[in-house]
Amino acid sequence: MTSLPVASTFLAQVPRVSLLADLEDFLARHRPHGGLVGDAGEPRANGYEVTVACACGVTFVRWITPAEAAEELAVLGGMTQVPWWD
Repeated sequence: MTSLPVASTFLAQVPRVSLLADLEDFLARHRPHGGLVGDAGEPRANGYEVTVACACGVTFVRWITPAEAAEELAVLGGMTQVPWWD
């Protein structure tokens, strides 16, 4: 039986910006404009939507899958692998 690569190894090779990095960039650029209002939609089986609206009229919108949420939490918690992906 062929073993599959560990998900975290594969993800490390895929260039993508994390939710946290995207959100931090948005906040840094838009905080000077005034108020920001954030919301996370109702969780569904395939994920949930995160929005942050700026007073200038621009809105950050990102759909988060359960796998992305688990990965972000693992990174924030200092884990190198998401256990249930292995």
